[in-house]
Amino acid sequence: MGLLIVVGTAARGIVEGAIAAGLDPSRCHHVGDGDEALEVLRPRLRDGDTVLVKASRGIGLDRLVGSLRVELGEVGGVDEVDGAGRPTDSRDGGANGRSGESPR
Repeated sequence: MGLLIVVGTAARGIVEGAIAAGLDPSRCHHVGDGDEALEVLRPRLRDGDTVLVKASRGIGLDRLVGSLRVELGEVGGVDEVDGAGRPTDSRDGGANGRSGESPR
């Protein structure tokens, strides 16, 4: 695992556990919300990277996935993302942004 970003106060223990298990602390980031996660992730993404987003629906990381898909050109533009940030492009096979994984 190259980078760990956890979101929300309840997730702090995930970072602590990852560090205790040997993950380099400089590769672990705890943020408050999806917008902060995107700010941490955006400058670190490189061609060929895979981003796995795992969260409950309540934390709202589907908006992060939608933003990444728009930025990375998977959808044609912001008008193809619904109000929650989920892509509505028919090219996603009807997944409507729920796949949780967005390859770069």
